[in-house]
Amino acid sequence: MKDFHLPLPEQTYAELRAEAERVRRPATMIAREAIAVWLRVRKKALRHNAIAEFASEAAGTEFDLDASLESAAIEQLMKLVRWTPCGEAKYIGRSRRVQSQLDCRAKLSKRIGMLTPDLARNLEAGLKAALDLD
Repeated sequence: MKDFHLPLPEQTYAELRAEAERVRRPATMIAREAIAVWLRVRKKALRHNAIAEFASEAAGTEFDLDASLESAAIEQLMKLVRWTPCGEAKYIGRSRRVQSQLDCRAKLSKRIGMLTPDLARNLEAGLKAALDLD
């Protein structure tokens, strides 16, 4: 382990000391953990930004996502979905966000099934106009 001298503003120092006393741990340990967490978050954000920049630059080029790769990804995701007897999709992975999207789509599908054909056509036309899909 290496030593690192880090002057802190009075307020930060006081808050660090208070937290160390509150949790009964050395302030250096808390500071070390906080720095490690910040570095992990920063690294993740930089990676995300680099991927987003590449995706933006590669859009429409030979490096853009191709159909076979997209279909392989969908196939893998479908392995993580279990269909219930009543036809609802349940995500068996760990992401609550994916399960939430599946639940919303299931509710929307049920409600769309209750629409009369005329109302469904009007809704479709309205959505196309609103989203400028024509």
